[in-house]
Amino acid sequence: MLRKNLLSIVLTTAITGSGFAQMNNVQTANNMLRSERYAEAKKAIDDAAANESTSNHVKMWYYRAKVYYDIHQKKSDLDPNAIEKAAEATMHCIDVDDKELYTKEMRQMLISSAGLINNKAIDKLNEGKSDEAEALWLSILKIVPYDNQKSLARSNLSDKNIYVNCYSAAMRADNNAKAKEYLQKLMDMNYNDPSIYLDMSNLFYKENNLEEALKYVEKGRALFESDKNLITQQVHLYVKMDRTDDLISKLNEELANDPEAANLLYLRGKLLEKKDDKAAEAEADLKKAAELDPGNADYWIDLGIAQYNAAGTLIETANAIKDLKKYEAAKAKADAKFKEAAGSFERVQGMQPENTEVLDLLKKVYIRTKEDDKYNAVKAKLEELQNK
Repeated sequence: MLRKNLLSIVLTTAITGSGFAQMNNVQTANNMLRSERYAEAKKAIDDAAANESTSNHVKMWYYRAKVYYDIHQKKSDLDPNAIEKAAEATMHCIDVDDKELYTKEMRQMLISSAGLINNKAIDKLNEGKSDEAEALWLSILKIVPYDNQKSLARSNLSDKNIYVNCYSAAMRADNNAKAKEYLQKLMDMNYNDPSIYLDMSNLFYKENNLEEALKYVEKGRALFESDKNLITQQVHLYVKMDRTDDLISKLNEELANDPEAANLLYLRGKLLEKKDDKAAEAEADLKKAAELDPGNADYWIDLGIAQYNAAGTLIETANAIKDLKKYEAAKAKADAKFKEAAGSFERVQGMQPENTEVLDLLKKVYIRTKEDDKYNAVKAKLEELQNK
């Protein structure tokens, strides 16, 4: 019995002594860190992390976070994954810091670590290492719940932004299946951007799955009814599927109930443009849409283009007329239509004075209207913007 008790005392002393030794490793790591002896700091804190007696001690996690954070910042060749290890240690420290001795400092370090991981992910993406970039961004998702001040969201590192980045990585890797998963996740999170519906549609379009491509466009349009890119894709798909007349019939019914729905008029106008004999009706729809929603620049641009093309058709007709008076009358109609096009583009210029697409269109139309002063002003503006 005496021998058994003696053995117990010896074992307890050995275990306690080992614990003290490992806590000494934690303190050694701190001392080495202060002296900027990073390799020794790393060895000491790794030894402490590997030992059961200190592997989950709050001080071990605290100094491990600090050691690996500084290694990333000042001696990154020691460990290429130092910032990820710093973030993991920081989260563990917060988890076990019952007395909140280090929590405030660790939260600040964690937010900074997330930014550094994001920078690393961007570098990996630019190096063509899309899978590594994706893994780094996904690691930031673990940090988001610790951000009680919402600092990450203000730095464009909310969970939604991270999924957008992961989608970009999947696209760079030509991984369409994974790209679809991230787009669907963003839709499920009500991400407020029409481009995710357009991108999903394009992914199905590449697979020649036109029905699914159209389904996602129409989902997007239910939320973003006036988005020009979604409308353009919808028109394209209906034409590709030889279902233009179906959509026009549907729009006719809807417009009968709501004749001043600018978005529906615009969509019908774009569809009618695809039909050779419906140019005048298309222009009329586009004009009414622009007048009903005068702040929509896209409506005025497309109306101006329709008017410019109509003027070109009128010029061709005039040039075929041999009778001088009839020619002059026909040319006057064409000139008037060019003036209308200029007026539509000028509406947009008033809203978006640095829109180079519109300035280019105005430059072309001013040649037709022979308005040299306006032409020179637009040309000078374009040169100014190009030299910025």
